Amino acid sequence: MAKQAAGTALQSPISGEMTGKINESLQASLFVELRKNGRRIFEGTGRNAGLEVAGEVELL
Repeated sequence: MAKQAAGTALQSPISGEMTGKINESLQASLFVELRKNGRRIFEGTGRNAGLEVAGEVELL
């Protein structure tokens, strides 16, 4: 799970040209859980993570 924080719009490529925009934050929070054979072997939360959101985010 990722929790986006306030970020800024940066230029991004579209068909080889830097004409797009992408929102990027360096203050996001991330929660991760790693499982092996259905058993949780790691769980943790990271703060101040880099996160950029692009594409069809409704699918996420």
